[in-house]
Amino acid sequence: MLHSLISNSNLKISEVEFRFDELQNKFKNLNIQYAFGSEDMTRVIKKIKYDSIANTFVGFPTPLAHRIPIKEYYKTDSFDILKLWFSSIEKSSLLNVHMIQPLQSSSQNVIPSPFLLAAYGTNTTTTADDILQRWWYIFNQFSQRKIRIIGFSTDADAKYLRAMRLISGFFDSSPNLQLHQHPLAFKIQTTSQWP
Repeated sequence: MLHSLISNSNLKISEVEFRFDELQNKFKNLNIQYAFGSEDMTRVIKKIKYDSIANTFVGFPTPLAHRIPIKEYYKTDSFDILKLWFSSIEKSSLLNVHMIQPLQSSSQNVIPSPFLLAAYGTNTTTTADDILQRWWYIFNQFSQRKIRIIGFSTDADAKYLRAMRLISGFFDSSPNLQLHQHPLAFKIQTTSQWP
């Protein structure tokens, strides 16, 4: 279904391509600056396909660099390297999808449609720390473009729930990532006296 949606929209998207600039243009046209992010994994049929536009092979689990997926990692002109990949690397069993939901401003009558930020093959080795670092990366990329991600949502997968606990500081914290100290962290202003 996702493939047919992309094919029918004349959208050119490559695996692991985070489309921050396209989304920035959409937000500028809609006069929007706030959004909500979501990430989810779904099972896929294990198969390898050749992407002739990017000259890459799609369907292997995308490796991470600093917990961010590496774009065009499986690119080669060597048949021997391709044979090595097929014999030594398991095919992706999951598709990881990042969506962005623009938030309607008070002057708009129509709710903006969600936006596919990125999609890529993965496997079950993803950790809550990987997820948290990706969310941090996405948040910072949008902040540089003057777009505010106000939160992330996902399903009830244990890895995502742990990432949400870490980011909120609820029953857990991450010693490597002190999000509450970031200048853009939400702050709750309380009064010194309650009525």
